[in-house]
Amino acid sequence: MSDISIGNRLKEERMRIGLSQAEFAALGGLGKQAQLNYESDARSPDANYLAALSKVGVDVLYVITGERAQGPGVPDDEAELLEGFRQLNDVGRTAVQASVNGFLLAGTMTISGAPAKRLPRLAENRAAKLDAAALEVLRDAQGDAERVKRERASKKSAGKGQD
Repeated sequence: MSDISIGNRLKEERMRIGLSQAEFAALGGLGKQAQLNYESDARSPDANYLAALSKVGVDVLYVITGERAQGPGVPDDEAELLEGFRQLNDVGRTAVQASVNGFLLAGTMTISGAPAKRLPRLAENRAAKLDAAALEVLRDAQGDAERVKRERASKKSAGKGQD
């Protein structure tokens, strides 16, 4: 069993998924104060809360025991990337996520060859730790994503008007 507390492991999982305390608590049907109590080890989460969080990818076994669950077989290259990602700090994780979002937005490196319809949201707590240059690049990418969304929406509305 890990020396890290349940509250710290819960916070680690929340950060890994990239949600605020309020967002994370809402997934479990609770408020931000309850999440704060859990993360500070003032209270322990109950089974219903943890079951709800497991549906969004929280490794509940890790939260409780400190041992990672052995999920379905992950290809070696993906496991290697995940292990490297887990070693990064928040800035490194944000940079990797921003790169992946860029590839998804462009669509040139996706399996389908088409841009992704929805990009994962970058966690605010990670974005807040970026230096000014990285933050500017991130904001540019977010602006590009919004521009593409608007273009898609206008094309859809123009297509409907031609019927």
